[in-house]
Amino acid sequence: MTAVKPCHHYAATVAGRGRKRVNHMSQSKIHETGRLPEFFNQNFPASTRGQWVVISILLALASVVGILMPFRQPTNVGGAIDAGDTAWMLTATALVLLMTPGLSFFYGGMVRDKNVISTMLQSFISMGVISLLWVVVGFSLAFGDSLFGIIGHPRTFFMFSRVGGATDPNLAPTIPLLLFALFQLK
Repeated sequence: MTAVKPCHHYAATVAGRGRKRVNHMSQSKIHETGRLPEFFNQNFPASTRGQWVVISILLALASVVGILMPFRQPTNVGGAIDAGDTAWMLTATALVLLMTPGLSFFYGGMVRDKNVISTMLQSFISMGVISLLWVVVGFSLAFGDSLFGIIGHPRTFFMFSRVGGATDPNLAPTIPLLLFALFQLK
């Protein structure tokens, strides 16, 4: 039997009487047994893994729906695209996009050392999730045709349909509607 190499990590004992050394399997031990160390099973229970499977399937399904949807041209096209307005909106969108890493460093500085990475990753992951929701239905809810005067109709710009390089007379008369949507996202 191969000896398990001790790791440099420490864990507090249950009774709090000091610290003890935690042993993890070496890389060769993983290959011999064909299973992951118990460390991974403790931190990621089966219910959590099941949730990630469901989320992954829903994300894949939304991607397939987006690919299969026919592209519809914008129905009402605004005026000509102004180069100055477009350049400024691109700059403003990029600057606001840079705020997310800055905000993650700010949040990371407010927590203990062991929580910095997870706190910073929460900012980046939330940016990705919110971006997906914005593309799928958020832009429609914010700027779609009025639904009872309360909220936008979710099918107006569902999956960014009718959002492209053309201008829109109501939302973005001098810049592409896609640029307007990305600016509003960030």
